[in-house]
Amino acid sequence: MWQVIGSAPSFIIKYGTNKDALTQELTVKTNEIEIKNIIPTNVYYFQIIPADDQGNVIGTPSEIKEINPSSLQAQVTCIVEGIQLRNEQIDDAYYFVWDRVENAEKYFIYRSDTPTTILSEMRKVGETTSTRFEYPFNKDALQEEYAYYAVVAVCPDGKEIQIDQIKEVEV
Repeated sequence: MWQVIGSAPSFIIKYGTNKDALTQELTVKTNEIEIKNIIPTNVYYFQIIPADDQGNVIGTPSEIKEINPSSLQAQVTCIVEGIQLRNEQIDDAYYFVWDRVENAEKYFIYRSDTPTTILSEMRKVGETTSTRFEYPFNKDALQEEYAYYAVVAVCPDGKEIQIDQIKEVEV
């Protein structure tokens, strides 16, 4: 991904493993590219050239940028796709349960006593490295009471990604 100064309808990306011979080329209409089938131990060199829709150069090419894929490993973020929160009862204990989020280091649990769809309106009530969180349940309550919970995955790069929607739970 790169920052664009000015504008260009497309970009020619030249790249390769030899700084003096960028032998591979792709054209994209966004300011990012995903290169597949690279060798993680090789160092790659990239140059980005602004172009018009016909592929004609319309600006100054970027400096040649060196990228070492093996150094990017630490920048991995979490992958949260299709993970849903669910409730489970084990004996007299009630739990929020979810599938493990790929690359997550831990999870934060948030709660609100009033309906909300905004995480910042909730308070943090827990932190766990497990994929379950026990929440209080008063089985002797005279009337139904509800609370609203959210679970957030904390990633190695510091990002926090909410898992599923905020859930209404009978407590």
